[in-house]
Amino acid sequence: MLLFPFILTSYGNLSQCKNENIFFVESVSNESVKLASFFCEYGKTQTYELPAPPNGEIGLVVQFNRETKEFIPLSTPQKRNYILRLNSALRWVKEDPNLKNMLRNLYIHKASLYANRLVTFAKMNIFSKEEREKMENDQDSLPLQDFEKNYGKRLLMNGTIISREEWGAMDSLEIKRQEEAKCEKGNCWSWAASKHTSMIKENYMANFNDIDAQHHKTVKFTDGRYSLNYYPVNRIIIHHTASKYMSTKEEGMKYMKELQKYHGITLGWSDIGYHYLIDGAGNIYEGREWGKYVLGAHVVGHNYGSVGISLMTDGYVSPKMYESLATLVTYLGNEYHLNIKDPQTVRKGDLSWTETGWVVVAHKELDSWKPYDPKIDMDAFRARLETN
Repeated sequence: MLLFPFILTSYGNLSQCKNENIFFVESVSNESVKLASFFCEYGKTQTYELPAPPNGEIGLVVQFNRETKEFIPLSTPQKRNYILRLNSALRWVKEDPNLKNMLRNLYIHKASLYANRLVTFAKMNIFSKEEREKMENDQDSLPLQDFEKNYGKRLLMNGTIISREEWGAMDSLEIKRQEEAKCEKGNCWSWAASKHTSMIKENYMANFNDIDAQHHKTVKFTDGRYSLNYYPVNRIIIHHTASKYMSTKEEGMKYMKELQKYHGITLGWSDIGYHYLIDGAGNIYEGREWGKYVLGAHVVGHNYGSVGISLMTDGYVSPKMYESLATLVTYLGNEYHLNIKDPQTVRKGDLSWTETGWVVVAHKELDSWKPYDPKIDMDAFRARLETN
């Protein structure tokens, strides 16, 4: 059976196509040429340092001698045989519905990685015009697939954080449906609609739009879910839930479900406001959906560009809870490339400009109406982080 090239995408060496000697010139620089083959695993390439590129022409199909590192022009019979070989492979792919469907999914989910001549060739030859149009429409309906590779990467601390799937979270579409059902009964209220929150957002965009132009991302859905906003992070904010102290994982798992319903459905925040929560046993839970850099809802005027962590308590902080908090903050500091040891330039509370302040702060340090949120000596906590 012919091993067709478009099955996998990965840059590497040419070890899996040892008998192949005809290559596609994928890119050319002053002293190097990157080669690819339609008949190796798709995208397998090797960069060769050469004294002179072959005519400097991207897209050229050439014969390459691996021992001498020389390019040899294809003869007329070789060109004819190569074209026949490609046509045969393309027909085989077109007639294999399983492989064709797999290729379709690859293009949809990894479109940005395939924006090169090889892919253009494949799309034009494997798929019909109608199929290509459908693929493009399907790709638009999955706006996070490429984006999540960088901004939506989930932070679960190497598997030690209890994921949303594990504690039984509803997905965002279900939250939206339940909230709408509640609103239809005349019991609807959403903090996101408040005048103050709108003013904060306008202030943010007016003062930081240029700074965040390369980072800020808004993702809109066509199935009714709330749009998502992502911003660069410059602060980690610590809270407590003002609830009963949750001493065990069992209590914590149950509380996460209750909190999601309260924040997402009762308050209309689309999901849990905090990014992470910690119970008394030191278990850490994944909060808000959609991962890294997603905009949370935990401090009025400070949600843009911050990560919110909340302790499941109304006062008492156990040693294990404290230890997990320090571990998580240190981990997030590394993930977001933040200096958590010293005061830094951060955004002011009303987002009108910047000021010097701590990267790791408590809710109470940002809001005088929350003098005990949380009941932690923040100076001592920040000093402790310096030793981690």
